[in-house]
Amino acid sequence: MEIDVKDISHLLKLVSSYEFKRMDIEKVYEESGIRYNIFDVLKLSTSEVRLHSSIIASLLCSDNHGAKNAFLKEFLRIPSLRLDDSFLDCSKASVEVEKYIGPRTETTGGRIDLFLSDGNNSLIIENKIYAYDQEKQLLRYHNFEHKGVLIYLTLYGEEPSKGSIGELNVEDIRCLSYKDDIIPWLSRCTQLAANLPYVRETINQYINTLKQLTNSYMTANNDVIKLIGQLDNISAAFAVRNNLDAAVNNAMNDFLDKLKKKLPNDLPIFKCITEEQGDWLSHRDMSLQFEHNDWKDIELAVSFDGTYLSSMAIGLLKKSHCEDIRKVDGAEELAKRLDYIKSNDSWFWGYPNEPCLYNWYNAESVQMLLDGKMVNWFIDTLRIANEQSKGLTL
Repeated sequence: MEIDVKDISHLLKLVSSYEFKRMDIEKVYEESGIRYNIFDVLKLSTSEVRLHSSIIASLLCSDNHGAKNAFLKEFLRIPSLRLDDSFLDCSKASVEVEKYIGPRTETTGGRIDLFLSDGNNSLIIENKIYAYDQEKQLLRYHNFEHKGVLIYLTLYGEEPSKGSIGELNVEDIRCLSYKDDIIPWLSRCTQLAANLPYVRETINQYINTLKQLTNSYMTANNDVIKLIGQLDNISAAFAVRNNLDAAVNNAMNDFLDKLKKKLPNDLPIFKCITEEQGDWLSHRDMSLQFEHNDWKDIELAVSFDGTYLSSMAIGLLKKSHCEDIRKVDGAEELAKRLDYIKSNDSWFWGYPNEPCLYNWYNAESVQMLLDGKMVNWFIDTLRIANEQSKGLTL
């Protein structure tokens, strides 16, 4: 069916006007303090253990929140878990965070993020906010408890890597999503906590944190839904959706081109060695890499652990000839100075403080690609890395 570009332009203008109205409402919310979040203030939003595993465990445990095992029962009803109501005896269930299962070998040992058990049956939950899969991680947990149900919990419900599951089948893993499984579960918990105001409001703040991390803070705009659902507009709406990925891909390549042109003038000591891509969105582990003239063994890199430019991490990456970045003189010190606190043999990394940089497949991030703000962010980040590296052998 032939679509008139004028129809698309008209629809986009109408949608834009509705979005501006909604932005005004969001501003009112922000000024009223509804967006204030203690987890953000304490910089815990991306901490898998200190926030996410701990708060989920506290809700599943019936010791001190006053709702007894109501939250646990509701958790076990999450459809993606595919569990029978009698799978766990909630009266006997206990939960452990960072359960130690022995020294790590190739196929055994390590620490399970969340271990829920009634003495007979168990749930083994691997909790991934922005961390990378460890080698044969889920296989090691399976070997600890063969009867346990393996759960891989991520922001968007991605499947674990082949390296993590070893010889297990991905069908043996229950993939859960914070966006589509945990947030709805927490919403039901707030209803169950109607008479527990402190608990209810803590859960609400945690929900807000998750909505920021999953780019689902904004609720559906009913005006826009009605508009694009009209007979005269539906074809144009589908035309926009079908071409959105290509537009974002073009925005990424335009950003990369602008960054490469700006670096020689603003910060010539760095060079971006990433090439334009035909598809930035469908693959995991897409990256941006920057070489420094004086760094022999490492480079600065950004990596997206998920598809659609999600789960961005930034850090110091070893070059191909380097065996272990932790053995590079000065690399660990530079990582500390830059607050890249996570590490493996390939790189030291951390996560950006700005929510719009965690995941780029959203309007705010793409606008930053288009208007030059993302270029400036990278220039500033590289400049700080250069300043902090002075006096170090890298």
